[in-house]
Amino acid sequence: MNLNTADPLVLQALDPRITQGMAADIVQARPFKTIQDLDRVSSFEDIGKELRQQNLYDVKSDLFMARMVVRRERNDQECDRGPPARSEWNKLGAVLPSPLTWSL
Repeated sequence: MNLNTADPLVLQALDPRITQGMAADIVQARPFKTIQDLDRVSSFEDIGKELRQQNLYDVKSDLFMARMVVRRERNDQECDRGPPARSEWNKLGAVLPSPLTWSL
């Protein structure tokens, strides 16, 4: 589990001793560069050292999620013909990868 990105509820699920307050303390102390940086969260220090020995958390991960919202203002005439073609998006400066490049 990446403690730099995990939600407070996910942090609490890591161990039953992690309280709502401890999870909030961890979130407030972010970002962490090393797992030892978590020792500066005093409420989590003892539990953190124990869980670290079990390799149950880290401060980095190989996975990430990206969200993209593309908005385009259209007049009423354009709305009747459906979504714009790829070439129209390119005219707006949007760079759209081919469908095969979406996989990570």
